[in-house]
Amino acid sequence: MALALFLMFAGGMAGLAAWAIMEPSAPRTLADVLWVEWSARFVPVLGGLIGATIGATYGRMQGSRAHLLRGLFGGLLLGAVGGSLGYQLGGRMAYAIFGNVLQAGAFTLPTILARIMALAPLGAFIGLVLGIPSKSPRRAYQGFIGGLIG
Repeated sequence: MALALFLMFAGGMAGLAAWAIMEPSAPRTLADVLWVEWSARFVPVLGGLIGATIGATYGRMQGSRAHLLRGLFGGLLLGAVGGSLGYQLGGRMAYAIFGNVLQAGAFTLPTILARIMALAPLGAFIGLVLGIPSKSPRRAYQGFIGGLIG
């Protein structure tokens, strides 16, 4: 359980770093049409940083430099690409079910549910990173479920 909490903390810090890097370039108002372009840049950075951090941390805990490097670079690639695919999949599912509620920016139950639906696949695909350092499909599956829940 301590490992899961530590990886969750490390991933959270990586997500915070991605936000700190990308926030200055974010559009200033919710009505701005540049949000789509900005999120297309933000999601790969977010996924890549979280994936690289989790992969490298778990790889380091495996005990060798090869595990660390495999986790770092594999996590960076899978986090950026998988996170982007997961976000697109989740966004399309949320739009199909809830319509255009995310554009309104209101803090209502449908908006909250739509955001959960849009972001859950992003976390699930980033969670697959856990299988890279150890080359373990079982660990990747556990990471997928953990990322989906997270």
